[in-house]
Amino acid sequence: MNNDQLDNEQIVQMLLTDYETTLEDARTIKAQLDNYEPEPEEYEEKYMEMLDEQGGHCRVEGQFFFASDILKHCDPTAFRCYLADYADSEFTNDKESSEGYVELDAEYTDLLEELESYKAKLKRYGYDIEDLEEVE
Repeated sequence: MNNDQLDNEQIVQMLLTDYETTLEDARTIKAQLDNYEPEPEEYEEKYMEMLDEQGGHCRVEGQFFFASDILKHCDPTAFRCYLADYADSEFTNDKESSEGYVELDAEYTDLLEELESYKAKLKRYGYDIEDLEEVE
């Protein structure tokens, strides 16, 4: 075996190792996306705005109190429960409303692109990419 063949085989092995590592990373991120639960805190400001639009405010001794502040401070347990429901609903209707989900999705997309790059490189070195595992 000459040096060029040995070098090509070593390069293919390194690319395969990198592909496998990236594949596992992509599978991990995909599992996180598939099981993603929105963080209610991500939706708190929007929820409070919605409460204030619907409930307005009340005036006591010349002081104005918004519906969101009243619920949040007078019944924090109910506030957290309603916020969690609101977050779930918003996320179900629009996954792009969650920063955490969007960041994971972008990372997943980057990993898929990286996998495609490895496939192209492996193909150039004569490796049969049909044998490679996919994310699924």
